[in-house]
Amino acid sequence: MRYLALACLLVVQHLHAEEFIIEGGTSPNGRYSILLLKRDNSGIAPGSLEDYGVVVRDNRTKTLRRLDGTVPRYNRIKGLFPMDDVGPQGFCKFEPAQQPVNSQAWWNPDSTLVALCFRTTKHSRESYVYSVSKKSIHLVPLPDYDAVIYGRLGVKPGIRSYVRCPIEWVDNHTLKLFSWGDENECQIILHIQMRGKHTPKASIVDVIKGKPLEG
Repeated sequence: MRYLALACLLVVQHLHAEEFIIEGGTSPNGRYSILLLKRDNSGIAPGSLEDYGVVVRDNRTKTLRRLDGTVPRYNRIKGLFPMDDVGPQGFCKFEPAQQPVNSQAWWNPDSTLVALCFRTTKHSRESYVYSVSKKSIHLVPLPDYDAVIYGRLGVKPGIRSYVRCPIEWVDNHTLKLFSWGDENECQIILHIQMRGKHTPKASIVDVIKGKPLEG
């Protein structure tokens, strides 16, 4: 009975919580999905736009994890997850955040790394990379893009980047991003080194001036 009650609770959670799989959110092997999850509105500051969080769902076990790897606390009365259980968030509310221009994911071919891009202001977007497994989720620390761009492209310090958005995974450990700013339109090639139980390490291996070719 105890296990039956727990199973019923998990089912009720999914029935009441509003959720949405973002564009590109399901891993190639089908094991994981990146969800926007409606939050408990109690305690949200007046005028705040964010009313959702970002979680990873294990489609095999149906469990949810925040992007820091912890399990979100569930409000059994309201059927929502409280506002402190969030990952990186955009400037949109739950419904417009579902649009690909505001929230999007890119999984690597073997479903171990995912790049996420969220709109952070009206004119800017930021990217994050996470390693994902059945046991853990780790944020991959990314290098200082602008410092490298200044040196590689010869642009003056102080130039800002407004958009850093993934384009594609070249292979399981190489990610191509597009960076756009005042004078630094370029492609950035990142290599992600997996290090066993340690947090993966990212390094910039190349910077290519100009926009990526379409098609």
